[in-house]
Amino acid sequence: WLSWTNLTGPVPGFLSQLMNLDYLNLSFNDLSGSIPGSLSLLPKLEYIDLSRNKLTGPIPDSFGSFKGVVPALLLSHNQLSGSIPKSLSNLDFNRIDFSRNKLQGDA
Repeated sequence: WLSWTNLTGPVPGFLSQLMNLDYLNLSFNDLSGSIPGSLSLLPKLEYIDLSRNKLTGPIPDSFGSFKGVVPALLLSHNQLSGSIPKSLSNLDFNRIDFSRNKLQGDA
């Protein structure tokens, strides 16, 4: 849980190597760049909160194929753009929040 810690730069790539990680909260920081699709490889990840940053680019298509449980996916208040990946319809998300971005198309 690293929210409100003034983190800057990209979402750290090493996070996708933490195979026992089950909760990831990096909200309310100044993270920028794209969301690593490799987060979907984490088999125990149940919660991802990257909201209230400055993340850009699309939601990774790989987020439609999480390897373990389907996590809560909170990505609001960023600068994400593009279409919401159709691959997300492959999973039964319990909670998602993509509000306050620049996403286009049919949810």
